[in-house]
Amino acid sequence: MNQSVNNIVVGMPATYHIGSDSYGGTIVDIKRNGRTLVFQLTYQRVAEEFTLRKSGTFYAKGSNCGYLTLGVAEDYRDPSF
Repeated sequence: MNQSVNNIVVGMPATYHIGSDSYGGTIVDIKRNGRTLVFQLTYQRVAEEFTLRKSGTFYAKGSNCGYLTLGVAEDYRDPSF
């Protein structure tokens, strides 16, 4: 998923993927020269940090679960759960 840190801006839409679900939101802050992003879900006040890994993907800070895709905010809940 190699995402360029040069094109990321505050206000950019993003999607948080965890398991088979997706949650749309927005990048609300950029830290450490673009290596840490602060993501906020569309309808919540809580924000979560994501760090850029060697694979080029932003994962939830302190975890290998849950990652971001940038440029689109999509919501999807897997109905089989």
